[in-house]
Amino acid sequence: MVLLAEPVIPDKALEWGLVNYIAEPDKFEALIDDIAGRLASGAPLAQKLAKAAFYYGAQVAQRTGLFIESSASADISLTKDLNEGLTAMSYRRQPKFTGQ
Repeated sequence: MVLLAEPVIPDKALEWGLVNYIAEPDKFEALIDDIAGRLASGAPLAQKLAKAAFYYGAQVAQRTGLFIESSASADISLTKDLNEGLTAMSYRRQPKFTGQ
């Protein structure tokens, strides 16, 4: 792609996994608002640790990356947010994460 300087149409980019979403220009802002809202309603501690695991895990050997991932999972297992997520799932309601 890059070496041939060929443009990639949006549908192909989505099919190849180069992008996660495509939208018409008039629907772009609504898509961004939806994604931002879904991210903002997520568990902040889990998101923070997941981002760190993605970032640092990609820079090290597989064994170390797996250790980083398991450490993050262990850290999350001791939080109030995990309990809230499990409780919300049991009662079929939206979770109210506090970052604790």
